[in-house]
Amino acid sequence: MKLYRPLSLFIAATALFLCTLSVYSQQDPASVNQLDSKGRKQGFWSKRNPEGQLLYQGQFRDDQPFGEFKYYYPDGKLRSTLKYSEDGKTAFSVSFHPNAMKMAEGMYNDKQKDGKWIYYNDAGEHASEEYYSKGVPIGTWKVFTEDKKVIEEYSYINGMKDGPWKQYFSDGNIKLDASYSSGMLQGPAVYYFPGGNVMSKGVYDNGLKDGKWTNYKENGSIESVFEYFKGEIVKETYLDKAKEKEMQEAEPELKTN
Repeated sequence: MKLYRPLSLFIAATALFLCTLSVYSQQDPASVNQLDSKGRKQGFWSKRNPEGQLLYQGQFRDDQPFGEFKYYYPDGKLRSTLKYSEDGKTAFSVSFHPNAMKMAEGMYNDKQKDGKWIYYNDAGEHASEEYYSKGVPIGTWKVFTEDKKVIEEYSYINGMKDGPWKQYFSDGNIKLDASYSSGMLQGPAVYYFPGGNVMSKGVYDNGLKDGKWTNYKENGSIESVFEYFKGEIVKETYLDKAKEKEMQEAEPELKTN
């Protein structure tokens, strides 16, 4: 039976591809994981765990990785890829959740995170973004809801949290408004109810509540006032008598726990 020429070409091309794939996937053991006379990694390298499961595979030139490296979960699913520059100094990384959805992507520079990194949840939705300068956190970091609304943002300067820290409810209303200085909560802080009224407000000093903190009911009336000294409550005043009674009754139980 005669075959049409296009079909014959397709079969021949498929056979050639499968043959090439087989050669690549079944590397000659003698040519894998080789060192040259100077002890430098050369050519194709792969690593397996004690159970024989493939952990990674890629290529080296004069001890520097180049091209694409692939890393795997123990079950054989792709965990991440690294695509290296010609000199092996930088690499673009993409990692995956076990369900094969993208988990994160960004650049490495001398094995350190560099520039913008984007993270995704296991449904593939944009979950957060971070910024680095050669491994050091910098800039404004953000966390997102499933519908891409910002629910948290804060900033880094030279690897330490510094500047405004804000959290939001899913509808966009403010949830928390505070600030960091050199990695510590510092200065005024306000916490809000979902409806927009203040829930609690006061001051942080070196990461600890300090001075007067006022707590409110959702209707805006004051519920209590606490005085702090270096994070420890030194005085409690309740304007809500029912709440005061509740706390007094709970105090013996708290002391025995």
